[in-house]
Amino acid sequence: MSFRRAARAVAFVAAVSLVLPASAWAHAALLRTSPSASGIVSSPPARVLLTYSEAVEPRFAIVSVTDAGGHHVTAGSPTRSASNPDTLVVPLKPLGPGWYLVYWRVISVDGHPVRGAFTFAVGPNPGPAPQFVIPSISETAATPRLLIARWIVFLSVLSAIGLYVLRVITARPVVRAVRGSSLRAITLSLWISLGV
Repeated sequence: MSFRRAARAVAFVAAVSLVLPASAWAHAALLRTSPSASGIVSSPPARVLLTYSEAVEPRFAIVSVTDAGGHHVTAGSPTRSASNPDTLVVPLKPLGPGWYLVYWRVISVDGHPVRGAFTFAVGPNPGPAPQFVIPSISETAATPRLLIARWIVFLSVLSAIGLYVLRVITARPVVRAVRGSSLRAITLSLWISLGV
């Protein structure tokens, strides 16, 4: 590939990336919930469903459901829905009548934390919504699993770029030098350039 062809390919990729919808680069957004935000349900739900604009990793998600007294009513960790990968399922303990706060924090595909909260009520007449205190979950405190995942992604991308550059730099001179030789010599030079 000549330098001009490579420059054209880079320009094409840059142009396509600018034309792509901005939502492809956006953070995860909460699209819908069950129970609905500020909704009143007649019977207590067994779980809370949170549907996002992209698939989020349940291992890095934090969902806290509390009653008006600040007591946690979640019965387990969030899991991914079997029918929709963009939906997190949070099991609940048996709920009584009243208002509940759902606080969530997830990590977008791009690695940024996104958070939010909403309320819902159970019962025919739950009364006015109380003032809830948002749980103190630090946005900056990364868990060890999150740090490891970020480093794995970073090192993987860096390694892929490095291997490609190494291949381009080392394979071309070797292929030119063995031009006219057997296919075996070319194959050997490519394997050497990949570090195998």
